Amino acid sequence: MKIGKKHKEALVPFYELFTGPASHILDRWFESDILKTTLATDSIIGANTSPKSIGSAYVLLHHVMGEAAGKSGSHPYTIF
Repeated sequence: MKIGKKHKEALVPFYELFTGPASHILDRWFESDILKTTLATDSIIGANTSPKSIGSAYVLLHHVMGEAAGKSGSHPYTIF
């Protein structure tokens, strides 16, 4: 676990991105409730959950950074 010790300051935010709620990530980076609400929709599409639910940050990451049918930042619901 040398990587964890060497990059300890990056490990917690990285872990939170894959296991935490999207609301914590959005609150940390944005002030506007309208913008946070708009971005939060990507954390719940297809997940049947809340942006405050554990794991919704990964769903947000997947939908924003993911790719479907060769189109970046897209998911199957929007490419057809």
